[in-house]
Amino acid sequence: MTTIDLTITALSHAGEGIGRHQGRAIFVPFALPGESVRVEITEEKKNFARAQLLEIVKASPERVTARCPHHFRLTPLAGASGTAQAAGMACGGCHLQHLAYPAQLKFKQQTVIEQLQRVGGFADPPVRPALPAPEPFNYRNYVQFSLTPEGRLGFRAAASHHIVPVRECHLLSPVLVELLPQVVIESVPGIDRLTLRAAADEALMVFESEDDAPQVDLEAPVSAVLLRSGGSALTLAGADYLVETVRGRTFKISAGSFFQVNTALAEQMVGLVLEGLALTEQVAALEAGRLRAAETGKPVSWEPAPMVLPVSEKLRGLVTGPTYEEQVQASRSRFSFVLGPAAPVFESDHS
Repeated sequence: MTTIDLTITALSHAGEGIGRHQGRAIFVPFALPGESVRVEITEEKKNFARAQLLEIVKASPERVTARCPHHFRLTPLAGASGTAQAAGMACGGCHLQHLAYPAQLKFKQQTVIEQLQRVGGFADPPVRPALPAPEPFNYRNYVQFSLTPEGRLGFRAAASHHIVPVRECHLLSPVLVELLPQVVIESVPGIDRLTLRAAADEALMVFESEDDAPQVDLEAPVSAVLLRSGGSALTLAGADYLVETVRGRTFKISAGSFFQVNTALAEQMVGLVLEGLALTEQVAALEAGRLRAAETGKPVSWEPAPMVLPVSEKLRGLVTGPTYEEQVQASRSRFSFVLGPAAPVFESDHS
């Protein structure tokens, strides 16, 4: 393989460092803008190439030491014989833990600006700075693991099917951090993935399988559910749902449902939507927090979500639909409604 020296000038939307060599863009994972690096070319294309980071000759002042021991490091990981092999053994979950958090926020803002310019054709899009999360670590209430043949929990390495076993993850909420070491799976045949979910101080373990009834032995004091290939759920222990509260509203979260992974940031998002909500005469449809024009008057499916309930309550005078209490009681049903003056209610069309 060819080894070259590069100056990294930018980050791609995927968080890879970008340098140029002989007129071609070179994408280098884990390299940062402003850095002088030595890399090894791993993939050749006509107009670009991909490379593996070998050495940081001059580091960016915004480079930090990743908190997670499973993140890529130039020092080879235990059992690795070189940097390239270490990259293959590193977790592919976090792309920018080596970049200081304030710089991550600037990168996200710049990524949105560049995409609006390149894809949308906007010359100077007015993109506001990204809002920081209340906690940059230990915030996720949902995480999905792959399983090694030995039953160990892990994440896939970047651009690979290789599963990297993990003993800790600094993105997990405190409830899941406490639960992770207690998860011991003695029987794995038939189990494809394992999801851990948390709400308040409770946790739920969700197994996914193509088999209707795989054998599972549990050694963790937690509720557990098996999601079968057809979408049905089988309760293995405890309850098959969690209960979470966002801005004073209670949500029942079933094993396979969607819920914002960062509860604290979801509360901020709801607040911003309510503050910026402008009531107009234009009829709009609201579907799980998504607004779009309802010019055709066709049915629009809806189900309760953190962004929907506060908005619908604020628009109570304009919304013809179920009450908040009815929405919670029927959280597994799907309703349809249109927002606007004297808006009609349509039944869901699932055909």
